[in-house]
Amino acid sequence: MRIKKFTASHAQEAVRRVKQEMGPDAVIIRTRTLQQPGDGGTGTRKVIEVTAAVDYDPDYEPGQVTPAIFPANVEDKWEKLTTEVRELRGLLWAFQAHAGLSPEIRYDEPLRDRYGFLKRIGLNEETMKRFLVSGGNDGAPHRSQPSKAQSIRQCLLDVVNAIPVTGDRRPSRGGQEIRSFIGPTGAGKTTTLAKLAALNAVQRKRKVALLTLDTFRIAAIAQLETYARIMALPMEVVHTKDDIIRGIHKHRDCDLILIDTTGRSPNSRREIAEMGAFLDIGERIHHYLVLPATARYGYLSEAARQFGALPIGSYIFTKLDEVEDTSDMINFLLMKQQPLSYVTTGQQVPEDIASPTKKTLASMVLNKCGAGDDRSMAEVC
Repeated sequence: MRIKKFTASHAQEAVRRVKQEMGPDAVIIRTRTLQQPGDGGTGTRKVIEVTAAVDYDPDYEPGQVTPAIFPANVEDKWEKLTTEVRELRGLLWAFQAHAGLSPEIRYDEPLRDRYGFLKRIGLNEETMKRFLVSGGNDGAPHRSQPSKAQSIRQCLLDVVNAIPVTGDRRPSRGGQEIRSFIGPTGAGKTTTLAKLAALNAVQRKRKVALLTLDTFRIAAIAQLETYARIMALPMEVVHTKDDIIRGIHKHRDCDLILIDTTGRSPNSRREIAEMGAFLDIGERIHHYLVLPATARYGYLSEAARQFGALPIGSYIFTKLDEVEDTSDMINFLLMKQQPLSYVTTGQQVPEDIASPTKKTLASMVLNKCGAGDDRSMAEVC
């Protein structure tokens, strides 16, 4: 190490001399103010003394700029680091699996693969328990164990098959259907109702009538009236239980009656109970609980618990186009085991609504996993 002292009339000049003589890597380790004799030997003047140090470089020349040096194989090193991090993550998941599983299956390699996949797609510990069954050879030693890709693919199929779906509800011959749309405020009930109305009236040529209880939200009636006018559908605004009964009897000739309701907070137990009593009219009504896919698992669970005061027939999830991670919705559907009827992916009527298929469910499950993250995942995706 080379150490040298510099004096100057001010700090900026001292630093400039340090950098000029010792190079840009020099480090200032001490500064102090000194009194020196003035010019002509009379009086004193203040000067700055700077002590600097640098690792000795015999080839350094004053004024030389040291170029930044980057390793030529930086991309290779980055790829190696990424691989090591991925392996460490896999080891951590394997360690967690060992800690939580019984001794007779904790050394089952396919089971560990399943555990890692379930963690990757965002399933919580409670949800994944049903899928942590032995992934080996089912007690038949002559059978070869499945590959990692086969194990993960089967796990994906198990998750998808565990989500109940009703498919697109088709009418029974000669019977009228009545469906209501209930759920929290802002979930998209009115737009979803309009999509199903258009799907049935315009594309399937069925006779559809609309009823709305949503007289609370500003412009709610006007919004539904606009949809009804465009599709040439009859619409009734109902304020009482008797109004609903009269509206249904008035449109007995319709194949389908869709009922829009006022959005309620999951915390408003009294209002939810009142709505349940309002819709208890002695008719068979299929109640859709409409929930946003953007909501977290805790909110979805609480909403299902509170709105469960009504006999929920199935779920509709909206706003899938606004969310990248659908693991909260997947966990919810797996835990509740209530059928999923429709998902919506935008505001267009009626294009942005569909009944979920196995393929769309698999896509939603894999939304969080980072498809293509490794070779086996790419094969599954």
